[in-house]
Amino acid sequence: AILYRQLTAAARTPLDQRTRVLMHPGHIEEWFQFAKNTLQNESGWKVVAQRSQDTLCHQDCPGGRTVKFDFKEIHLPGFDEPAELVVRPETRSQSHDCNNHEIKLGWQQTVAPGDAFVEQTSNFWIFFMIACLFGESGLQTDSFFCGCKPTLARHQRRVDFPEEGDCAYANFQSHVSGCQELMVIARKGSQRHHFQLVLLFRVPDVELLLSWSSKSFLILLERGREAIRIFLSRFGILEMRELDAKMYVVLGMRNFHRGPPLIPVRSEPSSSGSDGSEVAITQRHGREDLKRWRRFSSEEDPKAFRMAKFLRSFMKELGHPIMTHEVMDGRLLVPYQCVVLREDWLRLREVFWDAFRIQKAAYRRANGGKTAPTLQEDVIPHFLQPSSAAHNEKSHGPAIPRDGSDGNPYEPHLVVRKTFLEVVEVNTSGCRALKRSKSELCRSVAICA
Repeated sequence: AILYRQLTAAARTPLDQRTRVLMHPGHIEEWFQFAKNTLQNESGWKVVAQRSQDTLCHQDCPGGRTVKFDFKEIHLPGFDEPAELVVRPETRSQSHDCNNHEIKLGWQQTVAPGDAFVEQTSNFWIFFMIACLFGESGLQTDSFFCGCKPTLARHQRRVDFPEEGDCAYANFQSHVSGCQELMVIARKGSQRHHFQLVLLFRVPDVELLLSWSSKSFLILLERGREAIRIFLSRFGILEMRELDAKMYVVLGMRNFHRGPPLIPVRSEPSSSGSDGSEVAITQRHGREDLKRWRRFSSEEDPKAFRMAKFLRSFMKELGHPIMTHEVMDGRLLVPYQCVVLREDWLRLREVFWDAFRIQKAAYRRANGGKTAPTLQEDVIPHFLQPSSAAHNEKSHGPAIPRDGSDGNPYEPHLVVRKTFLEVVEVNTSGCRALKRSKSELCRSVAICA
């Protein structure tokens, strides 16, 4: 995980060790998968209260029982898609919600777009009601159900989860009784501006759940629908949505069919000579510090290209480190795209382009031809299919889909040229072939292959 900064001293608590364990990606993934499976299987739920279109039910789960509030056909004017209801945690905690008295979030770390560590406090009255019904021993000060003491938690937003078009927002926090998990899932309703919201959380004390009368649960259902409307119309929600939409920029790399883009080599060459992947260009471009280049290669898979790692390496060699991500809202981007904080990109954009233009010239001289890698800004993000993304995480290497435009740029594919189909072929031997350009290669250009 890529973190913007270390935890502040105020965020360190005696539960840090347990927090690191319970907020581990493996535990988080298990909870997401459990929530997905339980929602797809309605037969396992036991209904304890039902009011109009709202339902409260529960079922067994490891460590207790999972409680589900299901609110259907909630009219929310101004919202068209489920993802619009859920603002990313890093945006909330650095905008209006950092001063929200009812649910206050203080930003600590950003792992990826839609995934952040925050300090949270809550005085929202609906959480007090939930704590009274489902709390273990009074009101816990370190519970995200209600608590005035700042507590470290990890919030995640996932788009197209558990099904396409849905949006989930999860809260994971360490607790005296173990780990608390809370998840809200938003889905489209049957009419425009109507949504279904599902709230899931785990209750460790099963007997307490069964001790309350159905009348108490009916009151909670009624107030729960009211609380949703209040929360989604709170002060600053429109401004946070606008800020969230502009917080990141998606970058894409194209036209590198003759090999990966090049990385500047700022360090002096070793006495043993070249490593076989450097390209020396002439000084005529006016940058004495950008005379030597090498082909980019990923440590996990030298034959694959990862845009996020390329941009990090490129900017690091220029002396301007930048944070890049290949996961956005729980979805893995295709290998030739990455996402960057817009503020960082605008600050370093000119530095990048000054060097990248020289890289394009070096690329043409090294590989021949007239084409060179091209960077596109603010592109539409494309994501790997879940099966490909799962394989990528399991193998810790790049998962390259085999169909469509998201495929490996080095593999043969069809290119549509108006009404003709052109087959792009590559050398299938161990080494990549360099196509001869129309002009002779300059003698001052050395290719170490």
